[in-house]
Amino acid sequence: YFKNKKELIDFYNHRYAALPTVFRDRIIRYGWKENKLGQYITSYDKNVWFSITDDDIINDSNFISQNVEHIKVPVLIIRAGDSDILTQKEAENFQKILKYGSLTIIPNTTHLVLIQVPEKCSLIMLDYIKH
Repeated sequence: YFKNKKELIDFYNHRYAALPTVFRDRIIRYGWKENKLGQYITSYDKNVWFSITDDDIINDSNFISQNVEHIKVPVLIIRAGDSDILTQKEAENFQKILKYGSLTIIPNTTHLVLIQVPEKCSLIMLDYIKH
């Protein structure tokens, strides 16, 4: 949680500076609610948001391996070097499980890598498709 709205906004402005303001505002509006103490806590409406970070999914390695291993087409995994969502080890495991998996890591980027360096991501994807 965040102690107040200013702390919440400062966090998003710093952490996700590459994200357009309109998107940051929407994340704050729909993803956070003020409680009785004036603190801001996450409040994702299940009708609006789907989160793969639910403990029963993200921490269940069987869920991941049982589903990823069924993918039989080429897959390019682009991992942000500083991602706090997908670790290096997890990305490497996905690549091993995928029959035709490829992994590219873009250093000095967060989980919003596609927004932070869209041109670089586009070139990586185009190169992958060509080969």
